[in-house]
Amino acid sequence: MRKLLLFLLLAITVIVCILIFVPFGKADFVGYVYQVDKVNDQTIIIYEDNGAGMNVLIHQGATRRSIGSKVKVYYKDEGINAVFPHQAKVRLWSAKQNNEEKKAVQILFHYFSSQYERNFYPEILKTTSNEQEWTIVVNERNMETIENSDQTHTYIVNTIDQTVVISDANDS
Repeated sequence: MRKLLLFLLLAITVIVCILIFVPFGKADFVGYVYQVDKVNDQTIIIYEDNGAGMNVLIHQGATRRSIGSKVKVYYKDEGINAVFPHQAKVRLWSAKQNNEEKKAVQILFHYFSSQYERNFYPEILKTTSNEQEWTIVVNERNMETIENSDQTHTYIVNTIDQTVVISDANDS
């Protein structure tokens, strides 16, 4: 009898944990982890806003996922502010992404971090690979410029020697 009660208690605990931690339904959006700030305890996620253009979400809490990781994002509540960049409480879940793509995006995001101090947000529009070289089309929003304009550029990222080369002047 005691073993049966322990088994039932364990089964109920497992079911409750699954219901709490495993998201059901469609993600609110899929994006990329752009920055993880452990000092300020926040994560910046870049994503496409249902065809309306690029958007940025600041999530309170530093994720364990590395920069360049593709994530599914589920809002914890409906309270998201209207100010750019958005801030909301979310639950992050890993999205399907191969390791080479993740490495290429990670190299590109580190490149952007070294080139631009802050208020620069890249949106990944398309990734294609040719062995160790990845072509990544990026919509860039630099909040430091007067007009806050978006520009689209194509970058070639080599995952072997970890180099980034802009392959155009401006695609837009």
